[in-house]
Amino acid sequence: MRKLFVVSVSLFLSVQVPAQDMFQRVFGGESYDIGKQVIQTPDDGYLIAGATGSFELSSGQIMLIKTDLNGYEEWRKYYGDEYAEQAESMEIGPDGNIVIAGFSERVGLAYQAYLIKLTIDGDTIWTRHYGGENWDLAHQVIAMSDGGYALFGQTYSYGAGGGDFYLLRLDSEGDTLWTKTYGGTGLESGESFSLTN
Repeated sequence: MRKLFVVSVSLFLSVQVPAQDMFQRVFGGESYDIGKQVIQTPDDGYLIAGATGSFELSSGQIMLIKTDLNGYEEWRKYYGDEYAEQAESMEIGPDGNIVIAGFSERVGLAYQAYLIKLTIDGDTIWTRHYGGENWDLAHQVIAMSDGGYALFGQTYSYGAGGGDFYLLRLDSEGDTLWTKTYGGTGLESGESFSLTN
């Protein structure tokens, strides 16, 4: 049995709501549960993206939880297949849909960068994999004003070797427009990026 990462994580949210300054909620099951990102939804609730090995899943999968404005769970959905998946970053795009970036285990225990596009209700629109035969990881996604996406992370399949920054520019369907790698023969890991004015 493969274990994706580690133990269990409690997720803490703090918000200003009438008659209640803060709240704390814990989500998870009998195995590991990892919360990676929280964003607020247009209805003042929250979306929580991460990964889980709980809930009788055969392998670790991406988990998305929707809560109300007080942090009470409204629904929970899972994404992935028979191998392990991990969410790292999430955004709501200009079209009102959700994108979740991370990585997905493929053949030979290697990982590929992974992007899922979902409706605001968590229904899958499409999924895409990016990378080669070695480890390729997506750590952050940005929804662009033209409807496309920028994906940033780390690649062991391309570049100068030893792990390099990995930048992908995608169209609205998740198809690759171009890719760039940055780094030398040592280890570089891209964790975060942002848009300039």
